[in-house]
Parts: sequence; structure tokens; C-alpha cells
Amino acid sequence: MSVQLNHIIIHSRDNRESAIFLADILGLDIGTEWGPFLPVDTANGVTLDFATIPAESIVMQHYAFLISEAEFDTAFARIQQAGLTYYADPHGKHPGEINHNDGGRGVYFFDPAGHAMELITRPYGGGTPEQASAALKETSAARQEASDRPTEASASAVEVPDSEGEMSGGAVEASGGAVAVSAGSVEMPGGAAGVPGGVEATSSA
Repeated sequence: MSVQLNHIIIHSRDNRESAIFLADILGLDIGTEWGPFLPVDTANGVTLDFATIPAESIVMQHYAFLISEAEFDTAFARIQQAGLTYYADPHGKHPGEINHNDGGRGVYFFDPAGHAMELITRPYGGGTPEQASAALKETSAARQEASDRPTEASASAVEVPDSEGEMSGGAVEASGGAVAVSAGSVEMPGGAAGVPGGVEATSSA
């Protein structure tokens, strides 16, 4: 099959602000402005065309980027240096943490227009059985540690979402590490939209 995604329009309050924001974090180049669009090209040939529209017309969306481990180190450092709030999960239950799904690393954060951005080093379901087992053991250890804490400290305990969750206007089902999403969106802090992926939260190290 020769079908490929060529470009996508990302609505923003200020197309230059949003384009520079993402390009700086991911180390991408900004192209020449064409009409209302300011393009940012990704390695697989997909162009992100940022377009300015009235803020009240922006519908929050979710964008996930697959990057290498080395690129994650650099991008995550930039997120921290910028003082951005980041999460290990799309529901915002684990701020200041990243996840290790499928033996890789992942993190969620928001762009200037409020879109939910996600960085992952492995595609969902892309880890080996050994990596999945290691991630499961790490999460189980975190849950055990949380359960051993006093009740008054429960607010900081690690929570791991169930593999199935309701979505507004749709549903998500996780099976064997793969995720199938029907039409809908998940509420994140601030009302932004995110796409869940059976996130398991671990430490931010």
C-alpha cells in the first residue's frame, strides 16, 4: 500500500509561536511560510502546517512523536529547562514523571495553544516480551511501595490506570500493548485532549 500521511494542519493562537515551540524542543527546522501556514517537517516526510485562528475556535488535539532515545534525552532536557509541566500519562495523574511503556520512555506536555503533545521512544506494542516484563516489574514495585506508605501520604502514591477507560464520545481498549481508539477525546488538565495508551507511570529518572 502506498498511502502515506503527507501533512496536517495544527491550529494555533500564533502559528509562529507554536511552530518555534515544537521545533525548538524536537530540534526541527521551520520552513518558509506559505499563505496562512508555517511548516515544520518531520523525518518521515509529514509536514506540520501551523495556522493561526481565533483562540476560541481552537479544538484541543493530541499529537505523538516517535523519537530515538538520544533525541528523547535532548527533548526532555529542553522541556525541563523551559519549566514546562509534564506528565507520565494522558490523564495528568502523574505530573513530574515519565513512563517506560514497551521498554521505552514517554512523556506528555502542552504546547502554547493547549494541544497535548506526546514524545515516545517506542511505538505502542513495539517492545519485546523481556522489555514489557521489566516495565511490569518496575510498575509493580512502584505500586507496592505506594501501598506501604502511610495513609496521609496516599496523595503522592503512584496510580496506574486500568487497561480500559471511558472516553467522552468514544472508548479506548488496550490489549497486548496495542491501542485501538474510537472517535473521542480524553480530558486532561486544563481541558486539553489526549489519546491514552495504557500508560504505566514510573519514576522520572
